[in-house]
Amino acid sequence: DPSGYRGLAEWIRDTGADAVYLGGYLENNGIRLISELRAILGPRVALIASDGFASPAAIVEGAGAAAEGLAVTITALPKDDLPAAGREFADRFEERYLSRPRTFSMQTAQAAQILLDALAGSNGSRTDVTKKVLGAHVEGGLLGDFEFDRYGDTTLNATGVYRIEEGRMRFETTISSAAARLARRSGGPR
Repeated sequence: DPSGYRGLAEWIRDTGADAVYLGGYLENNGIRLISELRAILGPRVALIASDGFASPAAIVEGAGAAAEGLAVTITALPKDDLPAAGREFADRFEERYLSRPRTFSMQTAQAAQILLDALAGSNGSRTDVTKKVLGAHVEGGLLGDFEFDRYGDTTLNATGVYRIEEGRMRFETTISSAAARLARRSGGPR
């Protein structure tokens, strides 16, 4: 809300919530939202954001001390948590570009490999390429072993949790969705 989030923050405080999850994007008034939530809620209430808030420098610059402790969930994991092929790719990337791969670089590279393999193994038609992509079973890939479900989503379920500490975003842990929860989303057994 361009007019401010004070009322929302007071309502959240009055509910006794332990945490607030921020979906959306930092560019949509995210700095003001973080700042006003932190001003009313204080450090006791955890602020957790989606990957749309994966811009720690902008958050720290805009929100200052209010950014401290903000957790951001991103499906991109740090190099040390990648399988061997992913770590090797990240090392080669850094050697060539003098920079570590950024958020979703690994996913983009893996998607490109899947698409190139699908193109090479297809009859050239859009239908066959799509069938090959969605039927891909990746073993030893940059992100690990996975395939696609009937909705076109991968079976990868790891999400990195990063936290802003002392003005920098640091990796904290990896969380994984339980297979049973994922099955519910796709209409599987409950």
